[in-house]
Amino acid sequence: MSTQSSALPVPSEKTQRRKARKLRNLSLLISLALVAAFFAVSALLYSRSLRSHSTIPGLVVAGADVGSLDRDELERAVKRLGVALRTRTLTLEVGKHSLSVPLSRLGARVDVEATIKRALSLGKGGDLLPDLLTRLRAQRGGIKLPLVARLDRDAARAYVERIKATVDRAPVEPRIDLDAKRIVAGRPGYRLRLYDTLAAIELAVRAGKKRVALAVSVAKTKNFDRYEGLDISHVLAEFSTVYALTTKYKDRTHNLKVGAAKLDGYVLRPGELLSYNKVVGPRNKAQGYRTAPVITAGELVDGMAGGSCQLSSTLFAAAFFAGLSLESSRPHTIPSGYIKMGLDATVSYPLTDLVIKNPYPFPVVIHFTVAQGRVRVRLLGKKRPYRKIVFRRTLKKQTPFKEVVRDDPSMPRGVRVVVQAGVPGFMLERERLFFVDGKSKPVKTEKRELRYPPTSRIVKRGTGKRQKDFEPPKSKKDFGGVKDVYTLSM
Repeated sequence: MSTQSSALPVPSEKTQRRKARKLRNLSLLISLALVAAFFAVSALLYSRSLRSHSTIPGLVVAGADVGSLDRDELERAVKRLGVALRTRTLTLEVGKHSLSVPLSRLGARVDVEATIKRALSLGKGGDLLPDLLTRLRAQRGGIKLPLVARLDRDAARAYVERIKATVDRAPVEPRIDLDAKRIVAGRPGYRLRLYDTLAAIELAVRAGKKRVALAVSVAKTKNFDRYEGLDISHVLAEFSTVYALTTKYKDRTHNLKVGAAKLDGYVLRPGELLSYNKVVGPRNKAQGYRTAPVITAGELVDGMAGGSCQLSSTLFAAAFFAGLSLESSRPHTIPSGYIKMGLDATVSYPLTDLVIKNPYPFPVVIHFTVAQGRVRVRLLGKKRPYRKIVFRRTLKKQTPFKEVVRDDPSMPRGVRVVVQAGVPGFMLERERLFFVDGKSKPVKTEKRELRYPPTSRIVKRGTGKRQKDFEPPKSKKDFGGVKDVYTLSM
Protein backbone atom coordinates (compact mmCIF):
# COMPACT_ATOMS: atom_id res chain seq x y z
CA MET A 1 0.00 0.00 0.00
CA SER A 2 1.54 3.40 -0.93
CA THR A 3 1.19 6.70 0.97
CA GLN A 4 0.85 10.19 -0.79
CA SER A 5 2.31 13.22 1.22
CA SER A 6 0.46 16.65 1.19
CA ALA A 7 2.21 20.21 1.04
CA LEU A 8 0.94 23.81 1.62
CA PRO A 9 0.49 25.85 -1.50
CA VAL A 10 3.40 28.39 -2.09
CA PRO A 11 2.19 31.97 -2.82
CA SER A 12 3.20 33.24 -6.12
CA GLU A 13 5.77 36.02 -6.44
CA LYS A 14 3.08 38.36 -7.64
CA THR A 15 1.02 37.74 -4.52
CA GLN A 16 4.01 38.40 -2.28
CA ARG A 17 4.69 41.75 -3.93
CA ARG A 18 1.04 42.72 -3.47
CA LYS A 19 1.15 41.96 0.24
CA ALA A 20 4.41 43.88 0.72
CA ARG A 21 2.93 46.94 -0.99
CA LYS A 22 -0.11 46.82 1.28
CA LEU A 23 2.16 46.74 4.33
CA ARG A 24 4.17 49.73 3.11
CA ASN A 25 1.02 51.72 2.42
CA LEU A 26 -0.30 50.85 5.84
CA SER A 27 2.95 51.99 7.46
CA LEU A 28 2.88 55.24 5.46
CA LEU A 29 -0.71 55.90 6.49
CA ILE A 30 0.16 55.28 10.12
CA SER A 31 3.20 57.63 9.85
CA LEU A 32 1.15 60.35 8.20
CA ALA A 33 -1.49 59.95 10.83
CA LEU A 34 1.11 60.29 13.57
CA VAL A 35 2.68 63.37 11.91
CA ALA A 36 -0.75 64.89 11.43
CA ALA A 37 -1.56 64.16 15.05
CA PHE A 38 1.76 65.70 16.11
CA PHE A 39 1.16 68.86 14.12
CA ALA A 40 -2.42 69.01 15.30
CA VAL A 41 -1.31 68.78 18.89
CA SER A 42 1.54 71.27 18.24
CA ALA A 43 -0.85 73.65 16.55
CA LEU A 44 -3.24 73.30 19.45
CA LEU A 45 -0.44 73.92 21.95
CA TYR A 46 0.94 76.83 19.84
CA SER A 47 -2.54 78.32 19.59
CA ARG A 48 -2.92 78.10 23.34
CA SER A 49 0.59 79.60 23.86
CA LEU A 50 -0.39 82.63 21.83
CA ARG A 51 -3.02 83.38 24.43
CA SER A 52 -0.60 82.67 27.28
CA HIS A 53 0.39 85.49 29.62
CA SER A 54 3.80 83.94 30.28
CA THR A 55 7.15 84.51 28.62
CA ILE A 56 8.74 81.83 26.48
CA PRO A 57 11.24 79.52 28.23
CA GLY A 58 14.89 80.60 28.27
CA LEU A 59 14.23 84.32 27.64
CA VAL A 60 16.86 86.68 29.12
CA VAL A 61 16.23 90.41 29.74
CA ALA A 62 19.15 92.66 30.77
CA GLY A 63 21.11 89.59 31.90
CA ALA A 64 18.30 88.11 34.03
CA ASP A 65 16.45 84.86 33.22
CA VAL A 66 12.78 85.76 32.86
CA GLY A 67 11.70 82.63 30.98
CA SER A 68 8.29 81.08 31.78
CA LEU A 69 7.24 83.98 34.02
CA ASP A 70 3.65 85.17 34.14
CA ARG A 71 2.86 88.84 33.83
CA ASP A 72 2.97 89.63 37.55
CA GLU A 73 6.23 87.80 38.04
CA LEU A 74 7.68 89.52 34.97
CA GLU A 75 6.61 92.95 36.21
CA ARG A 76 8.35 92.43 39.55
CA ALA A 77 11.49 91.23 37.78
CA VAL A 78 11.52 94.24 35.42
CA LYS A 79 11.09 96.69 38.28
CA ARG A 80 14.03 95.12 40.09
CA LEU A 81 16.10 95.47 36.92
CA GLY A 82 14.97 99.12 36.65
CA VAL A 83 16.36 99.90 40.08
CA ALA A 84 19.64 98.26 39.12
CA LEU A 85 19.69 100.21 35.83
CA ARG A 86 19.80 103.57 37.60
CA THR A 87 22.91 102.54 39.53
CA ARG A 88 24.72 101.48 36.37
CA THR A 89 27.20 103.85 34.70
CA LEU A 90 27.59 104.94 31.10
CA THR A 91 31.08 105.95 29.94
CA LEU A 92 31.02 109.09 27.81
CA GLU A 93 34.00 109.32 25.44
CA VAL A 94 35.48 112.46 23.90
CA GLY A 95 38.59 111.59 21.91
CA LYS A 96 41.11 110.09 24.35
CA HIS A 97 39.17 111.33 27.37
CA SER A 98 36.29 109.54 29.07
CA LEU A 99 33.88 110.11 31.95
CA SER A 100 31.72 107.50 33.72
CA VAL A 101 28.28 108.83 34.62
CA PRO A 102 25.55 107.11 36.68
CA LEU A 103 22.49 106.67 34.49
CA SER A 104 20.42 108.27 37.23
CA ARG A 105 22.30 111.55 36.54
CA LEU A 106 21.10 111.37 32.97
CA GLY A 107 17.49 110.81 34.03
CA ALA A 108 17.45 107.20 32.76
CA ARG A 109 14.49 105.03 33.77
CA VAL A 110 12.94 101.75 32.65
CA ASP A 111 9.70 101.80 30.72
CA VAL A 112 8.22 98.85 32.61
CA GLU A 113 5.10 98.42 30.47
CA ALA A 114 7.02 98.60 27.20
CA THR A 115 9.57 96.07 28.46
CA ILE A 116 6.80 93.66 29.63
CA LYS A 117 4.93 93.99 26.37
CA ARG A 118 8.05 93.25 24.36
CA ALA A 119 9.04 90.26 26.49
CA LEU A 120 5.52 88.72 26.45
CA SER A 121 5.16 89.14 22.68
CA LEU A 122 8.45 87.47 21.80
CA GLY A 123 7.88 84.14 20.04
CA LYS A 124 4.17 84.87 19.69
CA GLY A 125 3.99 86.62 16.38
CA GLY A 126 1.32 84.36 14.96
CA ASP A 127 3.59 82.78 12.34
CA LEU A 128 4.28 79.20 13.47
CA LEU A 129 7.68 78.42 11.96
CA PRO A 130 9.43 81.75 12.80
CA ASP A 131 7.92 81.64 16.30
CA LEU A 132 9.14 78.08 16.86
CA LEU A 133 12.64 79.04 15.70
CA THR A 134 12.59 82.04 18.08
CA ARG A 135 11.59 79.79 21.00
CA LEU A 136 14.30 77.30 20.09
CA ARG A 137 16.91 80.10 20.09
CA ALA A 138 15.63 81.34 23.47
CA GLN A 139 15.97 77.87 24.99
CA ARG A 140 19.54 77.72 23.75
CA GLY A 141 20.32 81.13 25.32
CA GLY A 142 20.48 82.94 22.00
CA ILE A 143 18.02 85.74 22.77
CA LYS A 144 18.94 88.49 25.22
CA LEU A 145 16.66 91.49 25.32
CA PRO A 146 17.69 94.89 26.73
CA LEU A 147 15.39 96.86 28.97
CA VAL A 148 13.24 99.45 27.23
CA ALA A 149 14.85 102.54 28.77
CA ARG A 150 13.88 106.19 28.47
CA LEU A 151 15.73 109.41 29.24
CA ASP A 152 14.38 112.40 31.08
CA ARG A 153 15.29 114.87 28.32
CA ASP A 154 15.53 117.87 30.65
CA ALA A 155 17.82 116.09 33.12
CA ALA A 156 20.00 114.65 30.33
CA ARG A 157 20.24 118.02 28.56
CA ALA A 158 21.24 119.81 31.78
CA TYR A 159 24.02 117.30 32.39
CA VAL A 160 25.30 117.34 28.80
CA GLU A 161 25.32 121.14 28.78
CA ARG A 162 27.70 121.07 31.75
CA ILE A 163 29.96 118.70 29.80
CA LYS A 164 29.70 120.92 26.74
CA ALA A 165 31.00 123.88 28.73
CA THR A 166 34.22 121.94 29.43
CA VAL A 167 34.57 120.43 25.95
CA ASP A 168 33.93 123.47 23.76
CA ARG A 169 37.01 125.53 22.94
CA ALA A 170 38.15 127.68 20.06
CA PRO A 171 41.11 126.54 17.96
CA VAL A 172 44.48 128.03 18.90
CA GLU A 173 46.53 128.93 15.85
CA PRO A 174 50.12 127.72 15.69
CA ARG A 175 52.51 130.64 15.86
CA ILE A 176 56.08 131.40 15.07
CA ASP A 177 58.28 132.37 18.00
CA LEU A 178 60.54 134.44 15.82
CA ASP A 179 62.88 135.46 18.60
CA ALA A 180 63.44 131.84 19.66
CA LYS A 181 63.38 130.73 16.00
CA ARG A 182 60.87 127.92 16.58
CA ILE A 183 57.29 126.96 15.81
CA VAL A 184 54.85 126.92 18.73
CA ALA A 185 52.23 124.26 17.96
CA GLY A 186 48.57 125.21 17.93
CA ARG A 187 45.65 123.02 18.90
CA PRO A 188 42.33 122.22 17.22
CA GLY A 189 39.02 123.53 18.45
CA TYR A 190 36.14 121.36 19.66
CA ARG A 191 32.37 121.86 19.67
CA LEU A 192 30.05 119.34 21.32
CA ARG A 193 26.86 118.99 19.27
CA LEU A 194 24.22 118.97 21.99
CA TYR A 195 21.27 117.33 20.27
CA ASP A 196 23.34 114.75 18.41
CA THR A 197 24.96 113.81 21.72
CA LEU A 198 21.59 113.47 23.48
CA ALA A 199 20.37 111.18 20.68
CA ALA A 200 23.55 109.05 20.91
CA ILE A 201 23.18 108.71 24.70
CA GLU A 202 19.54 107.72 24.43
CA LEU A 203 20.32 105.07 21.81
CA ALA A 204 23.17 103.72 23.97
CA VAL A 205 20.91 103.49 27.05
CA ARG A 206 18.17 101.72 25.09
CA ALA A 207 20.68 99.25 23.63
CA GLY A 208 22.21 98.58 27.03
CA LYS A 209 25.65 99.75 25.89
CA LYS A 210 28.30 100.64 28.44
CA ARG A 211 30.17 103.25 26.34
CA VAL A 212 29.15 105.97 23.91
CA ALA A 213 31.17 108.47 21.89
CA LEU A 214 29.85 111.99 22.18
CA ALA A 215 29.13 113.94 18.99
CA VAL A 216 31.99 116.44 18.75
CA SER A 217 33.01 118.57 15.77
CA VAL A 218 36.73 119.31 15.37
CA ALA A 219 37.86 122.65 13.93
CA LYS A 220 41.39 122.58 12.52
CA THR A 221 43.55 125.68 12.75
CA LYS A 222 43.78 127.85 9.66
CA ASN A 223 47.58 127.84 9.53
CA PHE A 224 48.11 124.15 10.33
CA ASP A 225 49.40 123.27 6.85
CA ARG A 226 51.27 126.56 6.37
CA TYR A 227 53.50 126.07 9.41
CA GLU A 228 53.84 122.28 9.22
CA GLY A 229 57.48 121.23 8.89
CA LEU A 230 58.74 124.83 8.96
CA ASP A 231 62.45 125.20 9.82
CA ILE A 232 63.51 128.68 10.95
CA SER A 233 66.67 127.71 12.81
CA HIS A 234 69.00 129.95 10.78
CA VAL A 235 69.18 133.69 10.05
CA LEU A 236 69.72 134.11 6.31
CA ALA A 237 70.24 137.85 6.73
CA GLU A 238 69.49 140.67 9.14
CA PHE A 239 69.28 144.38 8.38
CA SER A 240 68.25 147.37 10.45
CA THR A 241 67.67 151.09 9.97
CA VAL A 242 67.23 153.83 12.56
CA TYR A 243 64.33 156.18 13.20
CA ALA A 244 63.88 159.20 15.44
CA LEU A 245 62.31 158.70 18.85
CA THR A 246 61.41 162.34 19.41
CA THR A 247 57.79 163.38 19.90
CA LYS A 248 57.93 165.27 16.61
CA TYR A 249 58.06 161.98 14.74
CA LYS A 250 55.61 159.98 16.88
CA ASP A 251 53.10 159.64 14.00
CA ARG A 252 55.82 158.31 11.70
CA THR A 253 56.86 155.82 14.39
CA HIS A 254 53.22 154.75 14.71
CA ASN A 255 53.06 154.12 10.94
CA LEU A 256 56.23 152.02 11.10
CA LYS A 257 54.66 149.75 13.72
CA VAL A 258 51.36 149.41 11.84
CA GLY A 259 53.08 148.41 8.61
CA ALA A 260 55.62 146.09 10.25
CA ALA A 261 52.82 144.15 11.96
CA LYS A 262 51.43 143.27 8.52
CA LEU A 263 54.73 141.68 7.47
CA ASP A 264 55.94 140.10 10.69
CA GLY A 265 55.70 136.31 10.53
CA TYR A 266 54.97 136.18 6.79
CA VAL A 267 55.98 132.82 5.30
CA LEU A 268 57.49 133.03 1.82
CA ARG A 269 57.29 129.56 0.29
CA PRO A 270 59.79 128.21 -2.27
CA GLY A 271 59.29 129.94 -5.60
CA GLU A 272 56.67 132.28 -4.12
CA LEU A 273 56.52 136.02 -4.84
CA LEU A 274 55.99 138.63 -2.14
CA SER A 275 54.36 141.87 -3.20
CA TYR A 276 54.77 144.54 -0.55
CA ASN A 277 51.60 146.32 -1.64
CA LYS A 278 49.56 143.15 -1.70
CA VAL A 279 50.68 142.00 1.76
CA VAL A 280 50.60 145.36 3.52
CA GLY A 281 47.58 146.62 1.59
CA PRO A 282 46.38 150.22 1.25
CA ARG A 283 47.91 152.76 3.60
CA ASN A 284 45.07 154.97 4.77
CA LYS A 285 43.34 156.20 7.91
CA ALA A 286 40.96 153.24 7.92
CA GLN A 287 43.97 150.91 8.25
CA GLY A 288 45.28 152.85 11.23
CA TYR A 289 47.86 155.05 9.51
CA ARG A 290 48.60 158.68 10.33
CA THR A 291 49.97 161.70 8.47
CA ALA A 292 53.77 162.02 8.47
CA PRO A 293 56.49 163.37 6.12
CA VAL A 294 56.70 161.73 2.69
CA ILE A 295 58.54 162.50 -0.56
CA THR A 296 56.26 163.83 -3.29
CA ALA A 297 57.54 165.23 -6.61
CA GLY A 298 61.02 165.58 -5.16
CA GLU A 299 59.87 167.49 -2.06
CA LEU A 300 59.30 166.49 1.56
CA VAL A 301 55.68 167.13 2.47
CA ASP A 302 53.22 165.75 4.99
CA GLY A 303 51.31 162.76 3.64
CA MET A 304 49.38 159.70 4.73
CA ALA A 305 51.40 156.75 6.05
CA GLY A 306 54.77 158.47 6.04
CA GLY A 307 57.46 155.95 6.98
CA SER A 308 56.27 153.12 4.74
CA CYS A 309 59.34 153.42 2.54
CA GLN A 310 61.64 152.80 5.50
CA LEU A 311 59.91 149.46 6.01
CA SER A 312 60.19 148.51 2.33
CA SER A 313 63.83 149.64 2.16
CA THR A 314 64.81 147.67 5.27
CA LEU A 315 63.05 144.59 3.88
CA PHE A 316 64.74 145.09 0.50
CA ALA A 317 68.20 145.30 2.07
CA ALA A 318 67.59 142.15 4.13
CA ALA A 319 66.36 140.33 1.02
CA PHE A 320 69.46 141.56 -0.88
CA PHE A 321 71.86 140.03 1.64
CA ALA A 322 69.77 136.89 2.13
CA GLY A 323 70.14 136.10 -1.56
CA LEU A 324 66.43 136.38 -2.41
CA SER A 325 65.47 137.28 -5.98
CA LEU A 326 64.84 141.00 -6.43
CA GLU A 327 62.01 140.92 -8.94
CA SER A 328 60.86 144.56 -8.89
CA SER A 329 62.05 147.64 -7.02
CA ARG A 330 62.59 151.37 -7.44
CA PRO A 331 64.98 153.65 -5.56
CA HIS A 332 63.79 156.86 -3.92
CA THR A 333 63.90 160.16 -5.76
CA ILE A 334 65.86 161.58 -2.79
CA PRO A 335 68.59 159.63 -0.96
CA SER A 336 67.38 158.59 2.49
CA GLY A 337 69.20 159.34 5.69
CA TYR A 338 68.40 155.94 7.20
CA ILE A 339 69.89 153.74 4.43
CA LYS A 340 72.66 153.82 1.86
CA MET A 341 71.83 154.63 -1.73
CA GLY A 342 71.39 151.45 -3.71
CA LEU A 343 69.80 149.54 -0.84
CA ASP A 344 66.60 151.59 -0.69
CA ALA A 345 63.27 150.68 -2.27
CA THR A 346 60.34 153.08 -2.44
CA VAL A 347 56.68 152.03 -2.40
CA SER A 348 53.44 153.85 -3.06
CA TYR A 349 50.11 152.03 -3.06
CA PRO A 350 48.97 150.71 -5.50
CA LEU A 351 51.41 151.50 -8.35
CA THR A 352 54.96 151.53 -7.01
CA ASP A 353 55.73 148.14 -5.49
CA LEU A 354 58.54 146.03 -4.07
CA VAL A 355 58.43 142.42 -5.25
CA ILE A 356 60.83 139.75 -4.04
CA LYS A 357 60.94 136.00 -4.67
CA ASN A 358 62.17 133.02 -2.67
CA PRO A 359 64.64 131.10 -4.89
CA TYR A 360 65.43 128.49 -2.22
CA PRO A 361 63.91 124.99 -1.82
CA PHE A 362 62.81 125.90 1.73
CA PRO A 363 60.43 128.52 3.19
CA VAL A 364 61.71 131.88 4.40
CA VAL A 365 59.98 133.68 7.27
CA ILE A 366 60.05 137.46 7.75
CA HIS A 367 60.60 138.76 11.26
CA PHE A 368 59.92 142.51 11.53
CA THR A 369 60.43 144.54 14.70
CA VAL A 370 60.14 148.27 15.36
CA ALA A 371 61.53 149.18 18.76
CA GLN A 372 63.97 151.51 20.51
CA GLY A 373 64.65 153.64 17.45
CA ARG A 374 65.46 150.74 15.13
CA VAL A 375 63.53 148.98 12.35
CA ARG A 376 64.92 145.46 12.12
CA VAL A 377 64.26 142.69 9.60
CA ARG A 378 65.43 139.13 10.07
CA LEU A 379 64.89 136.55 7.34
CA LEU A 380 64.71 133.08 8.88
CA GLY A 381 64.89 129.61 7.35
CA LYS A 382 67.40 126.88 6.74
CA LYS A 383 71.06 127.65 6.22
CA ARG A 384 71.65 129.64 3.02
CA PRO A 385 74.05 128.16 0.44
CA TYR A 386 76.28 131.28 0.35
CA ARG A 387 79.17 132.06 2.68
CA LYS A 388 78.68 135.80 2.12
CA ILE A 389 76.88 138.23 -0.15
CA VAL A 390 78.51 141.55 -1.04
CA PHE A 391 76.88 144.87 -1.94
CA ARG A 392 79.10 147.07 -4.10
CA ARG A 393 78.04 150.49 -5.31
CA THR A 394 80.02 152.45 -7.90
CA LEU A 395 79.35 156.12 -8.72
CA LYS A 396 79.17 156.61 -12.49
CA LYS A 397 77.90 160.18 -12.76
CA GLN A 398 76.86 163.10 -10.55
CA THR A 399 74.52 165.91 -11.72
CA PRO A 400 74.35 169.26 -9.87
CA PHE A 401 71.06 170.38 -8.41
CA LYS A 402 69.18 173.62 -9.19
CA GLU A 403 68.05 176.33 -6.85
CA VAL A 404 64.43 177.45 -6.62
CA VAL A 405 63.72 180.77 -4.90
CA ARG A 406 60.28 181.49 -3.49
CA ASP A 407 59.35 184.93 -2.16
CA ASP A 408 57.96 185.02 1.37
CA PRO A 409 56.34 188.29 2.55
CA SER A 410 56.22 186.97 6.13
CA MET A 411 59.99 187.30 6.39
CA PRO A 412 61.92 190.59 6.30
CA ARG A 413 63.48 191.62 3.04
CA GLY A 414 66.95 190.23 2.49
CA VAL A 415 66.47 187.12 4.65
CA ARG A 416 67.16 183.81 2.90
CA VAL A 417 66.31 180.43 4.38
CA VAL A 418 66.98 177.06 2.75
CA VAL A 419 63.80 175.08 3.50
CA GLN A 420 64.75 172.07 1.36
CA ALA A 421 68.32 170.96 0.95
CA GLY A 422 69.66 170.50 -2.54
CA VAL A 423 70.66 167.01 -3.54
CA PRO A 424 72.76 166.23 -6.64
CA GLY A 425 71.60 163.62 -9.09
CA PHE A 426 73.45 160.32 -9.14
CA MET A 427 73.89 157.51 -11.60
CA LEU A 428 75.14 154.38 -9.83
CA GLU A 429 75.99 150.81 -10.65
CA ARG A 430 74.87 148.33 -8.01
CA GLU A 431 76.41 144.88 -7.86
CA ARG A 432 75.50 141.83 -5.79
CA LEU A 433 78.26 139.25 -5.50
CA PHE A 434 77.63 135.73 -4.19
CA PHE A 435 80.46 133.80 -2.51
CA VAL A 436 80.50 130.15 -1.39
CA ASP A 437 82.86 128.22 0.86
CA GLY A 438 86.16 127.23 -0.68
CA LYS A 439 86.15 129.90 -3.42
CA SER A 440 87.67 133.36 -3.30
CA LYS A 441 85.86 134.63 -6.38
CA PRO A 442 82.11 135.17 -6.59
CA VAL A 443 80.11 132.32 -8.11
CA LYS A 444 77.49 134.77 -9.34
CA THR A 445 77.28 138.54 -9.90
CA GLU A 446 74.20 140.68 -10.50
CA LYS A 447 74.39 144.25 -11.80
CA ARG A 448 71.86 147.04 -12.09
CA GLU A 449 72.06 150.72 -12.99
CA LEU A 450 70.25 153.08 -10.62
CA ARG A 451 69.38 156.75 -11.18
CA TYR A 452 68.57 159.31 -8.51
CA PRO A 453 67.36 162.60 -10.07
CA PRO A 454 68.69 165.87 -8.61
CA THR A 455 66.52 167.53 -5.99
CA SER A 456 66.30 171.27 -6.13
CA ARG A 457 67.42 173.45 -3.28
CA ILE A 458 64.36 175.47 -2.25
CA VAL A 459 65.05 178.89 -0.77
CA LYS A 460 62.53 181.19 0.87
CA ARG A 461 63.44 184.86 0.25
CA GLY A 462 61.98 187.49 2.49
CA THR A 463 60.10 190.34 0.80
CA GLY A 464 58.37 191.87 3.82
CA LYS A 465 59.14 194.75 6.14
CA ARG A 466 61.95 194.70 8.59
CA GLN A 467 61.00 193.13 11.91
CA LYS A 468 62.67 193.85 15.21
CA ASP A 469 64.19 190.77 16.89
CA PHE A 470 63.27 188.54 13.91
CA GLU A 471 64.99 185.15 14.09
CA PRO A 472 64.92 183.31 10.77
CA PRO A 473 64.41 179.51 10.73
CA LYS A 474 67.52 177.37 10.50
CA SER A 475 68.51 176.60 6.92
CA LYS A 476 68.79 173.01 5.74
CA LYS A 477 72.21 171.78 4.68
CA ASP A 478 72.69 170.50 1.17
CA PHE A 479 73.42 166.82 0.58
CA GLY A 480 77.14 166.14 0.31
CA GLY A 481 78.92 163.89 -2.12
CA VAL A 482 79.18 160.09 -2.07
CA LYS A 483 82.12 157.74 -2.28
CA ASP A 484 83.12 156.55 -5.71
CA VAL A 485 82.92 152.96 -4.45
CA TYR A 486 81.12 151.67 -1.39
CA THR A 487 80.92 148.02 -0.28
CA LEU A 488 79.09 146.13 2.46
CA SER A 489 79.00 142.38 3.00
CA MET A 490 76.99 139.95 5.13
